[in-house]
Amino acid sequence: MADIQASINGLFMDEDAEASQSGEFLFQMNNKFDRCESSVKYRIDSISKMGAGYFERNLEMLAFKHSYSYISAKELNKVFPIMKAAMTYLSAAGNTVNKTFVNDEEYFENYIKNSIKGQQIQTND
Repeated sequence: MADIQASINGLFMDEDAEASQSGEFLFQMNNKFDRCESSVKYRIDSISKMGAGYFERNLEMLAFKHSYSYISAKELNKVFPIMKAAMTYLSAAGNTVNKTFVNDEEYFENYIKNSIKGQQIQTND
């Protein structure tokens, strides 16, 4: 499993990873292939920015990453509304009893980022 996760790292372009880290896409699984397939200009800009050596050239691995991206995005996007509802419920329950669950909400957010999306958790220490 660790080998698969290691080969999947880098599926996001830099700006996608930044938006995802900022929480903008916390409850949405992003797929780098969507943007590349819908915009020729984005593809050309990405190649000129990153260089041809940055991109996967092994067709088996590319097919695997492509399938994995679409399947995981499809399946996780079914679950994310439930997770978002649970987080909203926790926040609302705290508001009704005049209490905040900051640590629980932070744990939940970090769990999504790290365990589901495979992102590193940045601490502000």
